[in-house]
Amino acid sequence: MKFKSVILPVLALAIISVLASTYFSYRRMSPLGMDISMPVSMSSPTMMGSMERMQNEPDFDSAGTVSFTADDFSAGTSKVMPMPPYYGAGDALNVEDRVYQKSAYVGVVVDDVAQYIRQQKEYFLSIEGRVLSSSLDTSSKYQSGYLYVKVPVTKFDEATGRVTQGVKDVVNENISAQDITGQKVNTDDQVANLQDQIAEKEIELVDAQNTVDKTRIELQLKRLREQLTQSQNAQTQVTSEVEYASISISASNNARNFDQNIQPSLMEELQRAWQSLSGAGYLVGVMLIWAVVYAVFWLPIVLLIRWIMMKRKNNVVKTVEGDEIEIRDKK
Repeated sequence: MKFKSVILPVLALAIISVLASTYFSYRRMSPLGMDISMPVSMSSPTMMGSMERMQNEPDFDSAGTVSFTADDFSAGTSKVMPMPPYYGAGDALNVEDRVYQKSAYVGVVVDDVAQYIRQQKEYFLSIEGRVLSSSLDTSSKYQSGYLYVKVPVTKFDEATGRVTQGVKDVVNENISAQDITGQKVNTDDQVANLQDQIAEKEIELVDAQNTVDKTRIELQLKRLREQLTQSQNAQTQVTSEVEYASISISASNNARNFDQNIQPSLMEELQRAWQSLSGAGYLVGVMLIWAVVYAVFWLPIVLLIRWIMMKRKNNVVKTVEGDEIEIRDKK
């Protein structure tokens, strides 16, 4: 039995088996043929959608009570832009002491994302801020981190300056202040009016002469107190928006994580080429290992087939030789 006649079919079957298993594994993991390993840009719809969902994070008032607001922070992809004041209906334009809801979004490039996020957390806690959301991803090619905090409004300017200190680059920065004077005046007036109405009804309840009047006034008091509770909650929320400002930070070790259109440097291209070469070498090594495994599986099958074929061939040769001898004997 020739060596090549066994080894070549075994290797061919092993390689075909590896390719087939790789193909079906890929189809099972990614039926649409999509590259699921591609890094997500910080400014992509996926990341920006996550930032938009962060707008429903809770606020904290001065007593530590959690409340919610729909405009906790403004995320953007532009440099610092002045926002024109907006005055709508009921914005109390006659009030001189205006109050504002402040927010900021900053995107920075740093050398060590994990260290930067940790340092910012420590700083915000040191100024009596609240960390509402934090995430860190160091498993992919581009490291990324996200931080969403509430800080006392008196520390807002200091905090927004602190987050950009010592960074390699500030990719995005958006700072805004929304005038909510009218909202605060309206909630304060509503609470005061309800308190006055409750006080009047309590006096009427004391002066009531019959059970019917007392029952009617008690029902009115119950509704007014429920309205007062709701108005006080709204007042607390507005107060928290004024006393605490929102800061959202996105950090990465590469600016291309914010914008994939940025041209990579020569060193990055060399790194990508080396990584591609290493990946190809790794793939070849893995395929060779699996080829050996499948070769062990196919070797006894090929040997068995070769043995059967050789046996049949020998039987045919013996039969032919026997027929020739019989013919010669007859002659």
